[in-house]
Order: sequence, then structure tokens, then C-alpha cells
Amino acid sequence: MPNPPSPLAAGVSPDGFQNVHEVRILICDLLDTLQEPVSKSDLALLFQENNLVNFFTLSTALAQLLQEGQLSAVPELEETYQLNPLGREAAHFLAHTLPRSVREHLAQSAKQLLARRKLERENEVAIKEVLNGYQVQVVMHDTDMDLLRLDLFVPDKAQAEAVQEKVLQDPAAFYTQIIDFLTK
Repeated sequence: MPNPPSPLAAGVSPDGFQNVHEVRILICDLLDTLQEPVSKSDLALLFQENNLVNFFTLSTALAQLLQEGQLSAVPELEETYQLNPLGREAAHFLAHTLPRSVREHLAQSAKQLLARRKLERENEVAIKEVLNGYQVQVVMHDTDMDLLRLDLFVPDKAQAEAVQEKVLQDPAAFYTQIIDFLTK
């Protein structure tokens, strides 16, 4: 009778990673590729969406990387990490030990997630339940001013979420279409 899977393997595909050492290399390689800090929650989301690493193994790997000085916490951002020179060196020397396809796919997923996070920071789209429906509040920020502030009423949550997603898919097109509609 085969052994039952380890609880630490839960949510991890057969080609995923359970070895903390490999996960450490994967984190270093990813942060080296991105060249910017990433939050623990975003790392967890990336690894879990791609069924590569479970949260417990990720947490252990991050703690070890921090303790050994390969990562450091970004002081002004909660649970956000940046790669130190020691971690960059590890990425350069050891990344080849992990499958290139996995590293490239994870890096692409991370770039998409970080682009989405940037859009969300620059373009707030909040949903608020109100009497008889939902209010979608859209605020588009520029460096020193708000370009747009708009409140829309929609009758149900599904429509509110659809509006939110549509705005965040292409905020520039949304803004341009409003300006075109109002000026033509």
C-alpha cells in the first residue's frame, strides 16, 4: 500500500517543490529576475496559484533566507522582502539546478501580478454595498493629483465586480473613453 502524501505536499503539484533548499533558490532567482521587492502574500499567491510550493514551506524558506542574510525586509513595507547581494549570488550560482521552464513561468506570473498591483495602487476601484445595490468608486491617481473620481451605482455585486475588473484591465482606455464620450 503506498504511503499517504505528506501534509506539507497539500496543494503542491507533483512537479512542485517540497524541499526548502530548492524553494530558497527559487525565491532568490525570482527576486533576482524581478529586481524589486515582493511581499510575502504575493509570493504565497504566486507559488500557490502555480501549485509549486505550499505556504508552510515558503514561510520556512523565507525565514531561513532572512536569518542567513540573503534577503532583508523592506522597512517601510510590511512583510516585503528584497534580495541582498548574498542572495543574488546564490541565484546566479544555483538557479540552473531548477527547471528553466518553471523559473520562466513563475517569473512571467510574477511580472503580471506586480503589474496588476501597480494598476491597483494607481487606480482605486472599491465596491461598497449601499441601499438597493452597490456603489463602485473609481479614483485614478496621477503623481500629484487625481485624474478621475467617479461613483457608479449598480444593482448587484456581480455587476459591481464586472465594472471593477473592466476598469482594472485597462484603466487608460477607460479614462480615454470617458473623455471621448464627454467631449464629442
